[in-house]
Amino acid sequence: ASSEGAMRAALPKGRLVTFVPEYVGDLALPEAAEEGKRLVSDHGAERGEATREGFTSFLGQSRPGSPVSVLHFAGHANPPGDGVVHGEEGLRMEDGWVSHLEVHSGVVLGIEDGTFVVLNACSAGAANRELGGVGGWPSCLAARGFGGILAPIWAIQDEFASQVVLDQVSGLAKGMTLGETMRAARTCYRNASATPYAYLCHGDVMARVF
Repeated sequence: ASSEGAMRAALPKGRLVTFVPEYVGDLALPEAAEEGKRLVSDHGAERGEATREGFTSFLGQSRPGSPVSVLHFAGHANPPGDGVVHGEEGLRMEDGWVSHLEVHSGVVLGIEDGTFVVLNACSAGAANRELGGVGGWPSCLAARGFGGILAPIWAIQDEFASQVVLDQVSGLAKGMTLGETMRAARTCYRNASATPYAYLCHGDVMARVF
């Protein structure tokens, strides 16, 4: 196990698990649904149960099966502080919201596997100040030993957001470093949309999947 908060120089080779809620009505995100399907068809991803209990239980399991290389979420999100009065903060699952505060001492997946986390949702990578420190998904996941985090810090266009993530995962599968995959995605779509520049990739830029 690595020390908490340390960015890893190597990412684990193993399972890709995707959580894509099936929203209904005005909440539906067809691009996110297609993104999840592509990860399954192109990379053999497993579908996780996109409920509050399903997601938090997965984070809290001690090595759920073989090592988890990539943990992926695509859906709606509210940044830290937005909607907190009504409990609408964090990632929106099918039955409610999961806050970054759920990434606490009981979350061991990162420490055990060094999993790379992809949160493909508007402003999921945004941070806030809490208790004298910086809060939000990236800082909380890094503190629990996850090997890297990819997430946008502002609103994104669904079409290009899905392509950035699919390209990132494909690049990692081909042996590219985190830095190379992010640079390639930005270069490919920079003339079509500002969306690629919304993403911050937290982690060792030289890290590869081994």
